Parts: sequence; C-alpha cells; structure tokens
Amino acid sequence: MCEYEYDDDSASRVSIIQTPDFTNGLTDVYARKDSLAYFEPTEISGYPAVYASRSDGRANGICQLHVGLTDSFVATLYVQLTHSTPDYPRGCEVAELTAQTMIENLKGGS
Repeated sequence: MCEYEYDDDSASRVSIIQTPDFTNGLTDVYARKDSLAYFEPTEISGYPAVYASRSDGRANGICQLHVGLTDSFVATLYVQLTHSTPDYPRGCEVAELTAQTMIENLKGGS
C-alpha cells in the first residue's frame, strides 16, 4: 500500500492498494458487479479500469478506482477528500489523475 496525504491539514488522502482478493485481475471485480453500489468501466492511459465500490460516497469526495495492470494484478485507488481541500468533492477525478501518474511512473516515465 502507498498513501499520499494532502499537506493542507485537511485529512484528505489517496491510497494505492494491491488487492490480494483480485488474483484474476479485473475479472474478479466484474464478478462482484451485482453486489456493488456503482460500477462504471473506463480506461486509464490505455489500461482497463472500473470505478466501483460497495457504497457510493462519490458526492462526498470518496471514490474507488480499480486499474487492471496485468491479467492478474489490480491496483485499487481509494480517494477520500474532505470539505477543506480544494479538490473536494472530485474524488474520482483525483483517482484518475493519480492512476495516470502511477502508470507513467511504472513505465519508467516513458
């Protein structure tokens, strides 16, 4: 897990987690689709991804984004923004931008 905390004392944070339950990549996320509060497939920098969570806190700055980096590896970005940060309530936008940066760094900045 890697966690970035905003330096504005807002308690806002972005966490990147390797989800051990998703050993079959995004296939495991898709298998849980019916039990989730929201499920929105997308693409991040050419990689398949899904905005999905068991509860929907997007209007309150909370968002989960699952990015399939390989057929067996999913990185989950969990964003939790508080009212006092300028990014509030755009948690999903922050998740997408962070995922793009993560992918660029994993590729070696190419």
